[in-house]
Amino acid sequence: MAQLRQAPHTYTAGETLAAFRRVKLDGATGKQVVYADAGEPDVGVVDDPVTSGDPAPVCPPSAWSTVKLEASAAIEIHEDVYGTADGKIGTTPVGLAVGAALQAASASGSVIEVLRYPQRVRLDGPGPGVHGFHEDFEANSLDANRFVATATDGGAVSHSDGVGGVIQLQPSSTTVVDNDEIYLHQTLETFKFALGKPLVFEARVKVTEANTDDANVIVGLADAVDEDQLQDNGGGPAASYSGAVFFKVDGGTVWQAETSIGTTQSTDTNVGTATTATWFTMRIEFEPGSGLTDGTVRFYLDGALVHTSTSFDYTSATDMEAFVGVKDGGANEELVDVDYIRCWQAR
Repeated sequence: MAQLRQAPHTYTAGETLAAFRRVKLDGATGKQVVYADAGEPDVGVVDDPVTSGDPAPVCPPSAWSTVKLEASAAIEIHEDVYGTADGKIGTTPVGLAVGAALQAASASGSVIEVLRYPQRVRLDGPGPGVHGFHEDFEANSLDANRFVATATDGGAVSHSDGVGGVIQLQPSSTTVVDNDEIYLHQTLETFKFALGKPLVFEARVKVTEANTDDANVIVGLADAVDEDQLQDNGGGPAASYSGAVFFKVDGGTVWQAETSIGTTQSTDTNVGTATTATWFTMRIEFEPGSGLTDGTVRFYLDGALVHTSTSFDYTSATDMEAFVGVKDGGANEELVDVDYIRCWQAR
């Protein structure tokens, strides 16, 4: 069967690879390719055997491309296929579908033609096997079915003119008090770090500091968002939560990145300068590994990868919600504008 495909990209093999297997970037280096297992997105397929350390031509996934892949079990023609161990494919739904079988596989070891589905593109919007939302805040009020605001001192969410819709978070009512706070968060917790369920969160925000470094700000995903999601007096995120966030603290002028499962937290204390009155696009990607202890979380600031958490153990993860919050660090009002929030995850 003739194949429709893009020209291959060349990587370095991080292990010895058999032909017709799915591969991913090695989380340790980000420069080598190794087998992609069940539920793991891949960067493409190797057509020929490759010895560890040698150049590895990889055919990338793209819309309407076809590739040959080795089956791990019998597959019927036209069935959706999913990744299994060691870069093979099967029909057990784990994560996003790799593609559709254009040929039947009689047994494990059979090599068949597969129509690829572009996995990462599908996670950035609605599609088969994906749930989530993109909220542009174009209406003049919050949709309570999606977002609510939690505040400690009558703080407000205000809508304003702006291309694509803009809202502003204001922590205080009339009298500004240190540690006043407000959080805009989902009404329901609809996301979770889970095996075979990659996730993408993104928000575009702007912090306007009344005083040079007083704002406490947090953006990302967490469970049970409530008062003191940012601790008082520049204490940073809550001491215990499931989630992944960008944040800035009172007294600091940089963005930090953190992953958290309960009280087990990993923090990068400087991933970029938090310039006042400047728009930032913050993106968090969760990629599950082959088990519950080897996930990867990547943090992007304005499109640049600024931090990677590897060997992320999400065994005890709980349901999460997307959110943005701000807390005053003194007697001045600190404001956060939000252009949009989006989050998508494999079902």
